[in-house]
Amino acid sequence: MRVTNRMMSQNVVNNIQTNMSKLDKTNDKLSKGTKISMPGDDPTGAVKTMAYKTTLNEIEKFTANTQNAKNFLSYTDVALGQVGDVIQRIRELTVQATTETYEQTARDSIAAEINELLGQIVSVANSKIGDKFIFAGFNTLEKPFETKTGNELKKEASIDPSLTDVNGNKREGINAENIVKVEYTGDDGKLLAEIDKGIVVEYNVPGARVFTNNEHNLVDSIIKLRDEILKGNTVEDRINSGTTVNNELGNLDKNLDILMRYRAEVGAKMNRMEAMEQRQRDNKVSMTDLLSKTQDTDITETINDLKVQESVQRMSLSVGAKVIQPTLVDFLK
Repeated sequence: MRVTNRMMSQNVVNNIQTNMSKLDKTNDKLSKGTKISMPGDDPTGAVKTMAYKTTLNEIEKFTANTQNAKNFLSYTDVALGQVGDVIQRIRELTVQATTETYEQTARDSIAAEINELLGQIVSVANSKIGDKFIFAGFNTLEKPFETKTGNELKKEASIDPSLTDVNGNKREGINAENIVKVEYTGDDGKLLAEIDKGIVVEYNVPGARVFTNNEHNLVDSIIKLRDEILKGNTVEDRINSGTTVNNELGNLDKNLDILMRYRAEVGAKMNRMEAMEQRQRDNKVSMTDLLSKTQDTDITETINDLKVQESVQRMSLSVGAKVIQPTLVDFLK
């Protein structure tokens, strides 16, 4: 085959262009820090990169859900602990009130403190984290517990806030400004969080389960307890109230047991959230490492490649200058 000057010149130009293209790609890898700019650079690696990034996005979402649930549970645990402390104080006061040597004035002072503690329990039951009420069930944007005083109930239902004591004396308007009714306006809805693929957990405690349980109504029991103390109806039901201070003390203990059971459940879920957080951190580190190995540029190797390609390019230019024969024009300059 006859090789002409034109063919030799064209081969030199093609080789130089090829070397420049390789040099450009290597420079691009170094400047961008990734060895896959287009799927064609590494089809298998591109597919893996997309899969790893998708998994990392899922991990980020699950981590956010886990942290949100953990924060909610943590706040719930604190609130339940506060209620437990209040119940313990009410219990101490109730034991004092059952002492037969106490005068009614002393019992009235105890009842007044219990009334304040009842208000504190309602306040905790209406606790918020951010803009969400933690005991409202699914309807977290509305206050779950509403209270009514004796005067308010008298206006609405014509119920007299007065009480009659064990001596038959009517205590006019004794509960006029006291809380006589607490209504739960939330629902029993569950707040759910997906903390991993196919793993969904409930992370709230609807207030009705703790404070206004149909079987053991905490706030109702405290209201009855206060009223029986104000009546002086301590151990024996001397006025046929249907209950006594002593009976409500037993109900208070049952409510405390219910409270502690829910607090234990909240604590167990918090432990699970912490374990899941650690797992997600480990998964993120592992997946990030795989992604880096697949798409990130190996700086040392790429710099070496760049130096080799620069040398090859210089050699190509040098050889090209010798291969391309001078023409008559070169001698006419």
